[in-house]
Amino acid sequence: LKQILRRNDMTYDILEGARLDLHPHVRRQVEILVKYEGYIDREERLAGKARDAEKAHLPSDIDYHAFPALRYEAREKLNIVQPSSLGQAGRISGVNPADIAILAVLSERGNLREQSLAALAKTP
Repeated sequence: LKQILRRNDMTYDILEGARLDLHPHVRRQVEILVKYEGYIDREERLAGKARDAEKAHLPSDIDYHAFPALRYEAREKLNIVQPSSLGQAGRISGVNPADIAILAVLSERGNLREQSLAALAKTP
């Protein structure tokens, strides 16, 4: 029934075996949940990732200029603000989702502070 209800031309009320004794709002809610299940799941996963990013700690003394993969504007803003988490970094004006993705990858690789010091040491 879920596969049939997902079709654009189908509504809950015309399904065979539909419980028409339910309140119209309940029937409409069932229809919406079935038709948009994939979108709802995707948004819930994105919300979970956002919650995880909020918890992902960033050291307070990173020199973001040591990471040329970040855009110049992002490096400038990150150095000024020194965000404490990826979530906070994502709310800084001038830091875009691509910059946050780069920070997430760098953070997963290990200690960002050591990476920034090592990168600065290699700079001529």
